[in-house]
Amino acid sequence: MTQVMGGSAGRRGAAASVGGRVWVVRLILVLLLSLGVSCSTPQSVVIDSDQPEDEEETPSGTAENPFVSRPREVTLLTRDKVEVKASYYPSLQKKKGPGVILAHAWGRSRSEWDTFAKRLARAGYGAIAVDLRGHGGSTKQGRRTLDPSKFGKDEVRKMFNDLDAAHQFLREQDEIDSGRIAGIGSEFGANLTIHFASSQPLVAGIVLISPTADALGLNTAISFSNYRDRPALIIAASQDSVSSQTARMLATFSDAEVQTLQGRGRGTNLFRQFDELEDMILLWLDGWI
Repeated sequence: MTQVMGGSAGRRGAAASVGGRVWVVRLILVLLLSLGVSCSTPQSVVIDSDQPEDEEETPSGTAENPFVSRPREVTLLTRDKVEVKASYYPSLQKKKGPGVILAHAWGRSRSEWDTFAKRLARAGYGAIAVDLRGHGGSTKQGRRTLDPSKFGKDEVRKMFNDLDAAHQFLREQDEIDSGRIAGIGSEFGANLTIHFASSQPLVAGIVLISPTADALGLNTAISFSNYRDRPALIIAASQDSVSSQTARMLATFSDAEVQTLQGRGRGTNLFRQFDELEDMILLWLDGWI
């Protein structure tokens, strides 16, 4: 950050000149941002937050229950200017720890992760759940209103930017170890998570719940071939033939661990049907992230 130092208090002309230069610098920065010029180290842009400016940003529970993480509602601005609504659940353990990005299924919203995100926070993970563009509260791109029913494959691929903004947000949080950030996705969110992680080497590991071979042009086999040797956990129900077959197919591309749950169900609905699923994922995260 460039600091401009003023002259002596008695030199009003010099102070006015300095003040003018400050406004010029600010104007240049605004123009650069509007043109999409970025620094060499990307940073997330938080354009809205429900946390008061004078509130100390320390991990804490709610006033009613200190063992439940109170989510911080934020709005992230992606590199292509989409306003992505997200909920950040800070870890309840007062020490630096890992982070998790949560991606929901097509047609759903970040709220489907609320229960598990709170469990992650209790276990020492800082979790951010995003509304993918066109879903939930993430419907604005400048003056344009986003309608996912009109998305083509190019627009679907741009959802990569939504997870990228969440990843940058986590890396900037003091309580997050930036080298220990994982991605977890459900259904379409699983395909998007591997698509993102395959191009972002800083993602330490992924958990895919009910992925498919292809979702709106996001091919998991191609993405897995680029993901290489990082750890992965793939979860599917035995009676979900599409996801269970995809899981077995992906395991041939890597050393991914596959867990098949005996029964039916897809995505985050599996948490309600299989009590052991939360513990299974946490045990895997603790071992790999």
